[in-house]
Amino acid sequence: VYQEYSANIPVKIVTNEFDRSNNWKFVNDIDLISDKNIGTTRLRWSDDDFVTWSSYYDFDTSTNRSNIYRLGRTRRRAFELTHTDNNPFRAYYLEIDYDFGER
Repeated sequence: VYQEYSANIPVKIVTNEFDRSNNWKFVNDIDLISDKNIGTTRLRWSDDDFVTWSSYYDFDTSTNRSNIYRLGRTRRRAFELTHTDNNPFRAYYLEIDYDFGER
């Protein structure tokens, strides 16, 4: 049971900023490598040292490949994952595909 007093127990994972270089990075897609179960894991990101956050995007963890496409450009980015369903959740890593741009 992943509930306490009939309320789902929330999981929140916040990463450090990746690649602190000043080069632009164009994020093509992100794959969530995790347990496959019925449920939704939400992703959002910050490009300004955790001051503001994007809207949430949903990973469908019941599919064979859980990914989100076309995530814009950034110089450095931190991610936040949240999961609040009543089922087990183990996130192993985020696989990020991005291209470098100009300085």
